[in-house]
Amino acid sequence: MKKLLLVSLLWVIGCGPSTEKKNSTAADQLQLFLAGFSSSPPRGRGLADDVLSKESFDQALARTKAQLATLRSIDPKELIDDDLIDWKFA
Repeated sequence: MKKLLLVSLLWVIGCGPSTEKKNSTAADQLQLFLAGFSSSPPRGRGLADDVLSKESFDQALARTKAQLATLRSIDPKELIDDDLIDWKFA
């Protein structure tokens, strides 16, 4: 009887919602963010006529704000191991 109860309990726990899918979604979002973040050229390296103008700084600020919004939209509670470390230092 105790074995049946234990097996039933383990089966019920195993049928619960999977956290692996949530983790992979957050991890996928983070990897996509990091790939886009590291491939973007730094300010001033784009066009030859890009100078230290107000427009250039405004564009860089807008780009940085968009990157921060994207990073903040990734739920760190769904990340584990290296992905969580990457999120903390991104």
